[in-house]
Amino acid sequence: MQARATWLMLTLITLGVSAGVLAQEPEVIVGEIGFPQRVWGVQPLPFEVTNNTDWLKFLIVETDAQFEGSYVNPHRVVRANFVLEPSARITVEPKLEIPSNYGRLTFWVRIYDVVDTLDDMSLGTLLFEQPFMLRFHTPEAVIPYFQERITLPPLVGHHGVFDNEFARLLLVLIAEGKALPEIADLCQADTAYVSEAVGNLAGAGFLTGEEGHYSVAVPVISRAYAEAARPLVDRISERLARKITDNLDRRRLVIDSLVAAGVYTGDSTNFAEGGTVLYQSYPLVGGLYLWQVLGQKFITGNRSLEIFKNTNQCDPRIGPYMYLVQGGDYFNGSHYYSALATRGGYNSHFGDRIPDIECKPGFEKRRILRENAHWNFTSEFRPEAFLYDAALVNPMLRLLDQDVEQILLDASQELADVNKRFLNGDPATGTRYWFWNLTASRTLEQLVTSGTLIRTGNGQFKFMEKRR
Repeated sequence: MQARATWLMLTLITLGVSAGVLAQEPEVIVGEIGFPQRVWGVQPLPFEVTNNTDWLKFLIVETDAQFEGSYVNPHRVVRANFVLEPSARITVEPKLEIPSNYGRLTFWVRIYDVVDTLDDMSLGTLLFEQPFMLRFHTPEAVIPYFQERITLPPLVGHHGVFDNEFARLLLVLIAEGKALPEIADLCQADTAYVSEAVGNLAGAGFLTGEEGHYSVAVPVISRAYAEAARPLVDRISERLARKITDNLDRRRLVIDSLVAAGVYTGDSTNFAEGGTVLYQSYPLVGGLYLWQVLGQKFITGNRSLEIFKNTNQCDPRIGPYMYLVQGGDYFNGSHYYSALATRGGYNSHFGDRIPDIECKPGFEKRRILRENAHWNFTSEFRPEAFLYDAALVNPMLRLLDQDVEQILLDASQELADVNKRFLNGDPATGTRYWFWNLTASRTLEQLVTSGTLIRTGNGQFKFMEKRR
């Protein structure tokens, strides 16, 4: 009896183990994934998958490539949909995109089981993932270029066309007069890939000319140019800071005159009245005066300063405001300014540092349609909002602007002199934008250092003009 009981127990254990093994068999079996080619661009990554069930499977295969170790670390995600019949074995061929960068690349292959082949994978199940690592060594010939980091206007280069080292370097090398075969040799890149990259930049308006004879259509500010202009930036910003400090001392007189005239209650807490910003010197000076007034005067003159008009902050194509500058952050401004003139007034956003933004997948397909851009500021950079009445704010801006005109004229003339030493003609709009961002950034820093202004909140502000 005891032997029979032992036999029965062993039989049940064996059956239980067998059932467990069967239950753990994967529903989708993934074959060997070959190592990719060590080249930039898009390449197929074929491998086999087998449906180990009697049900139809909808799969999303994702390749997720991320560089690290550089001052720009591009990220590419490519997804492909596949339908897998019951008990079928097929070869899938997702695409892997390797951005043109140097450094260490880690990419993942992930497979999701979803209800249907929609891009939303939030309801799907991760069936498989496997990492790969590649290293792209920086050629000795281009190392000097990357010792002088190539930076761009605010938000340009965070995503899209210029989020990689090669696209930035390509414009610099073409500006130096180098031919495409020479560039391919210097960068140790395939000639066909270089030609394709040049064609893409030309199609986006960053280059002009024909194949083999291109010129750069945006200002490329060399390290030598930036070094020559930086003392001018420091002199102008010091003069501006002193004058703004003097003018700001009379701020209370403007507020009192508005109250005496009966056009303003003087209530610093009444948001709807449109005068609260009069009591907030930091956003008043940083956003409304340095950018909405002086920035427009210096960069565009009588035209509205609408840098991000008809574009997408995730992959901005800012047209005449575009530039590249060598030398890193020391030679580039830290301010973010975006404005749009509407029927209701002039709305703008100012940040004393460039904000981080979140871009939803597919943004690159919607860059022209502002309403479908699908982006937002991260929580750290959400701006404080001000509703302002121009009838109340303009008198204060006129006060701040007293005796400043000559400073702008001097800056414009001296920048033109520097420009003639390095580039042809007068400074382009992009060059003036570069110079002003650097000057405004230094001016605001000096005002804070001197104690004239106290930095407010996270330094991000949104201004909405009140309709009358």
